[in-house]
Amino acid sequence: MSTGVASTWKELYNATAKAAEYNANERRNFSRCLPGTRTELLNDLQDDFGQDGRKIVWLFGDSGTGKSSVAHTIAQRLKEQDRLAATFFFSRKQRGRSNPNQVLSTIAYQIGCLHRRAKEAIVRAIEDDPGLLDDDHPRDDQFRKLVQEPLRNLKSSWTEARSIIIDAADEAEPPQPWFTRSAIVPMVLTLNDLLRDHNVPISRILITSRPLPLYLGLQENEDVRDFMYPIHIEDFDATPDIELYLRESFNSIHACRQLHFVRQRPWPTQDILASLSSHVHGRFITAATIVRWVEAAEHPVDCLNLVSNLYNGRVDTIDIDLRSFDSLYHYILCQGTEDDLTQQRAGAELLSDIAALAQPLSASTISILLGIDVRKQTARLAAIINVPPLDPVQIYHPSLRDYLADESRSQYLYIQPCDSHNRLTQWCFRTFRSTLPDHPRDVSPALQYALDYWTFHLLHSGQTPEANGTEYGGHEIPE
Repeated sequence: MSTGVASTWKELYNATAKAAEYNANERRNFSRCLPGTRTELLNDLQDDFGQDGRKIVWLFGDSGTGKSSVAHTIAQRLKEQDRLAATFFFSRKQRGRSNPNQVLSTIAYQIGCLHRRAKEAIVRAIEDDPGLLDDDHPRDDQFRKLVQEPLRNLKSSWTEARSIIIDAADEAEPPQPWFTRSAIVPMVLTLNDLLRDHNVPISRILITSRPLPLYLGLQENEDVRDFMYPIHIEDFDATPDIELYLRESFNSIHACRQLHFVRQRPWPTQDILASLSSHVHGRFITAATIVRWVEAAEHPVDCLNLVSNLYNGRVDTIDIDLRSFDSLYHYILCQGTEDDLTQQRAGAELLSDIAALAQPLSASTISILLGIDVRKQTARLAAIINVPPLDPVQIYHPSLRDYLADESRSQYLYIQPCDSHNRLTQWCFRTFRSTLPDHPRDVSPALQYALDYWTFHLLHSGQTPEANGTEYGGHEIPE
């Protein structure tokens, strides 16, 4: 590879959304479906992908019903069969992966990695038009030069048509807060052109999302409606799958924690397991939260009994809807704090602030940025947030942020997202004052984050530097 080609290819890589591919390292905690689960749904999707014709398969489902695991599993199966073209897994937890403007460059990069002819076409297009990767470049031109034409070059090479998978489309939100998530609609319309072009070897586009008004808007578009094939994940009974997942998870906890000294297997009893499986209403995120909560407990047997009592209405201190996993979030946020509302609010604020970060950070970096011991403050919240020693902190599911940002659900634990961004803005400013070095080589990860994202948080806070009352202690606002 010549120096010029390598430089151009690196330029494209820099314009991609990192970790958007289904098997990226950052997604290793969010893997495929457990063997033996979702078999009917997966088989139906697999059969459909093997049929002739072109279509957009749109998998709908409420939060936590396992859509991303299904998308990951289908992607892995297609990859093993050399029938996968590209994937883009959206995530609000990572700024790059929430921006639909980076979908085309990311898909182009993956396609170029699959075949030399596509790569050559993409490199040539960028060299011929140096502004092709700019954010303000016309999307239709980017689509044609980066995706459509390179794929046309593969019509004779790819003897079997391939698929593109877009997961969690409802989590697409451009950096500007005045845009709405309907910004994903132009992207879907653009990708639909691949299906209409019979010189492009793409036959399926799988999209997953929550039930959205944007889908109804797309249904009004005649060009898209003819290709749309909706599937509702709730139409497939997940209760047996949930039960299998819980049984294997609790068997693992029983073995790892050596619970045979206090409770013989099967643990829990089949009655308790069946009751839990029915109460989570097909939400794998709820089942996973229960497992993590029990796994992190000092006394797992007592903890699981508490969960069972909670779902059977025998915990009088929780006066909220037991049919939703809001009860688990509420209980976990309140456990160990008794009636200390201040401490409960502090835990909710910390989770909201972590969820509002523009990119995931390690516990040590967050601790420096926020001026607190994150590991200590989140110890009682291990069921809903992962705080590894070195890797970035991760909130297990975006539904937690939705819960905290919805006053009708979280009640007195309600946290306005703009308040989190306001606090993060002030912490960025404080980091400037306390740690801005004289030599660029001395920039810490916390300071680098503050330099990169203080404007992002200020924009989302709805404030101005003057309204925040922030000063830099002699330092100028960074350019």
